[in-house]
Amino acid sequence: MVTRDRGQLILVGAVAIALVLLGLVLVVNTALFTQVVGSEGTVETAKDGAISGQEVGEAIASSARSLNDDYGQTASSKNNTLDTNTIPNLEPILQNRSMESGGAFVSVNYDSINESGTFVSQNQSSGFTSVAGNPTWQPIPLGQEGDIGGFLMTIDYAASGTGDPFTVYVDSVGGPNRSLTITPESGSEVAISTSTGTTCSDVPVTSNTVRIDVTHGVVFEDHSCQFDLFAGTNPGYVMTFTGGDEVAGTYQFVTDSDLTSYPAYGAAGSQPTPTEAVWSFEYSFTYDTPGATVESESRVIDVYD
Repeated sequence: MVTRDRGQLILVGAVAIALVLLGLVLVVNTALFTQVVGSEGTVETAKDGAISGQEVGEAIASSARSLNDDYGQTASSKNNTLDTNTIPNLEPILQNRSMESGGAFVSVNYDSINESGTFVSQNQSSGFTSVAGNPTWQPIPLGQEGDIGGFLMTIDYAASGTGDPFTVYVDSVGGPNRSLTITPESGSEVAISTSTGTTCSDVPVTSNTVRIDVTHGVVFEDHSCQFDLFAGTNPGYVMTFTGGDEVAGTYQFVTDSDLTSYPAYGAAGSQPTPTEAVWSFEYSFTYDTPGATVESESRVIDVYD
């Protein structure tokens, strides 16, 4: 009787120990799974073929860039649209793709706007002057320094003079300072140069325009003309235009500085015009499979890289 009871006790003890060990294995595996997702930044790392956190963030950022071009909304209103409209429409797409590739389910939580800013646009072709017509002025003034993103220019060759330069100065807090000079030339060509040594002469005009992505240093009419205006600089820029009456065209940029009341800009309908923008936002997502459920840590995404 004693031997049988002892045997039963040993059996119960062995089962208990096995359950404890199994629990520890599950805890460790879940912790490792969560750590991989959180530290590596993508759920592909945890399971092949699923949706990456970066893809989720970029999808939301793309919607934010479109919303920032809407002068009828405040940053708070744009933030609300991302939360109540963008995410509900985005989730089914992510879920379908996730299920097709990895059998997983993705839900997205738009936590909040992390930082607001200003979207500045001149969307009607005219000189690159202030609203008062000053050819030398600061689109981002001293005392309101900010980071810069989404900086695009389209030079209207027919409406610009030839032979005289227009220059953008970008002065970084603590240096170095950089400049980009654009000079329309005769023969339907434009010269582009930077203070970092880039010189592009004879850039051809296409459909009467030359398009420049200043942020990424790309000239669409001449892909061999590339530059990096912001390399080695620190965000917190004062931006100055000189010779704004020498060229005409359109441009836009976004900054994390509040320029909505800056007197160099005008009200809606004038050129150029500022409006509130979403500069960065915070979000998280859930990756759910039959084996585990992982909630990512909150991530902050800049709308403009």
